[in-house]
Amino acid sequence: MKPFLIWLSVTAFAYGAAAGGYHVYLEGNPRRVAVVIDASYAMRPVWSQVSRALREIESQRYAEFSLHTEKGQVHGWSSRLNPGKISPYAPRDFSQLADTSRSNEINEAGEVVLITNASPAEIDPLPSWRVVRLD
Repeated sequence: MKPFLIWLSVTAFAYGAAAGGYHVYLEGNPRRVAVVIDASYAMRPVWSQVSRALREIESQRYAEFSLHTEKGQVHGWSSRLNPGKISPYAPRDFSQLADTSRSNEINEAGEVVLITNASPAEIDPLPSWRVVRLD
């Protein structure tokens, strides 16, 4: 029984040390997620759902976020998504989002999330982005 207890304690310590080390690493090197909100007139009917979508995205552990609209940047890298007083305005225009030289944060991000109610045909130029579709 004694050899088993020694093996069990060594194994538990090794797994605990590995998990703790990985936690510390991830805290210091979070994943970067750029979030783009479609802030066009067409989003008015579903605008109340945007804050819920942002909370779900923000619930990811070990991540920092950059927030944008299709018209420009709202804030740079932060541990929280703070939309401020964004409201739907102007027509929808995703052409600026396809321009990769426009935003360093979007280029640096490991994942880009688009929150929209646009049809799939409207977001074809952005195929590698994860789309959160609001209905």
